[in-house]
Amino acid sequence: MEKLLEINHLNKSYNQSEFHLSNISFSIEPGEVVGLIGKNGSGKSTLINTIVGNRHKDNGKISFFDEEIDEEDNTYKEHIGVVFDDLRVPNKLTLTSIDKVFANIYRTWNSEEFFSLIKEFELPTQNKVNTFSRGMRMKTALSIAMAHDSKLLILDEATAGMDVSGREQVIEILEDYTNEGNGILISSHISEDIEQLANKLVFMRDGEIILKENKEALLKNYGIVEQPVESFNICNEYLVASRERNHNRISLVNNYQEVPGAKQINNIDDATKIVMRGDK
Repeated sequence: MEKLLEINHLNKSYNQSEFHLSNISFSIEPGEVVGLIGKNGSGKSTLINTIVGNRHKDNGKISFFDEEIDEEDNTYKEHIGVVFDDLRVPNKLTLTSIDKVFANIYRTWNSEEFFSLIKEFELPTQNKVNTFSRGMRMKTALSIAMAHDSKLLILDEATAGMDVSGREQVIEILEDYTNEGNGILISSHISEDIEQLANKLVFMRDGEIILKENKEALLKNYGIVEQPVESFNICNEYLVASRERNHNRISLVNNYQEVPGAKQINNIDDATKIVMRGDK
């Protein structure tokens, strides 16, 4: 099966900074939604910017649609849609003008699809984007990302600034999008969005992937166990992440049924709190 995105042993470092992406590998197939989870500074945005070509990688491979990208060839961008949390939308234009601009950028631009999404989001077509709320501008960015032949969406905090109703509307649109055989890479601080939408999870900390797992497997097989520090004895076969609190060590474990005292996690947040704050 074609992979919409494949990352192999990707590394990225910066001069005058200790932070670096280290040995990042994962893939997205048609119909998959990969949720990228990590606290601020974990490397999520750096990874996304490197994937879409806004940052140069040190080494490793980035492939779209089973072809390694060539920095001289941008044709693959015709088939990916990107939404960033810093709102890279022409904010002095109206939506009518934006339609004309992007019709000259994408060969597969579909004005009918663009205005269909704009209508569904109830966005005014004659008002300049800089008069929009943050949530309205995010909906504009998403409409642009989906109004050409995008087979893969890369979303960095795409529901930022939206109320519960607006987020639910976006999630339903994205579910329909993946049901058509497309894929999504989504990074969000709103765990409910990832829990509802994603079927694969990638947990990051300090520029590294700590855990890659199918969402159903995570919720079914992972658990939490709390032990006094002096009697901590979980073998590496089961230990995923761990942190110390009040002289106890709280650990996330795989195959929790095999670990005495471990209790099954209730949701993604249970795992996220330990992975993000872990020291092991």
